[in-house]
Amino acid sequence: MKITNIKSDSFWFVFLLILALLLWLLNLGNLPLRDWDEGYYATVAQDMFQSGNWLYLTYSDQPFLLKPPLIIWLINISYNLAGINEFTTRFLCALITSFGVPLLYLVGRNLFVKQEPAIFSSLVYLTLLPMVRHGRLAMIDGIINTFFIFAILSLLKSKKQPLWAIGFGFGIGLIALSKGILALALGGILGVYILWDREQEAFKILLTKITQLLGLKAIFKPILIALKNSDKSLLNNYFLWIGLLLGFLPVIIWYYLQIKYYGEQFIQVHFFTTKF
Repeated sequence: MKITNIKSDSFWFVFLLILALLLWLLNLGNLPLRDWDEGYYATVAQDMFQSGNWLYLTYSDQPFLLKPPLIIWLINISYNLAGINEFTTRFLCALITSFGVPLLYLVGRNLFVKQEPAIFSSLVYLTLLPMVRHGRLAMIDGIINTFFIFAILSLLKSKKQPLWAIGFGFGIGLIALSKGILALALGGILGVYILWDREQEAFKILLTKITQLLGLKAIFKPILIALKNSDKSLLNNYFLWIGLLLGFLPVIIWYYLQIKYYGEQFIQVHFFTTKF
């Protein structure tokens, strides 16, 4: 019996999520924090925990201008809920990263007719060495992957369910709150898909006009009916623009406040010193 006949998408979503949680949460606090990324973020989060200042990041009471605040906020939420230790430092990052596995499965289900490619793609992602290594740590990489996968899924599902387009804006906005300018690069990749989708819509209109001019409407009638009933261009989906507005509003507000408070120093350090 084929896999597709055994379990539903809901089963595989939950099953893959459980696998990811077991792999990335088990013994999460047994090892000390890494000296670089984890140590930096934990120190900034401890400063935030002690000062109660969620808006302006500091590292040992000095301005921390290299990164946007999302990962620090996540760590600080854990600190406020369960204290300061290795497990709480890593927990929310590992949890969000875990959701990338079942979300990738859903992406596969929107791309492939059969269920098997979606399942095996998710299992490959789950067991990739960089993911196994970094997915458990208090690092930005894993959560960015999850946000990006969610943005892809939102675009794919919005072709049939327009409301899903809101998720694209939230996904890219969360990437911007995690690693700033990287959102432009990753958003640009999906922007190419959106523009290509627009060209597909233009092709539909062009084909309709050509068949009318050449008197071939009767011959191409089945194709024209299918095109007429197909989904509209993503650019015409107002939920896409609502999502971008809502997703980037916190980003714009945060950057505005940082530039207003720190001035030229923030621009130089954040945009010209930080690396992808």
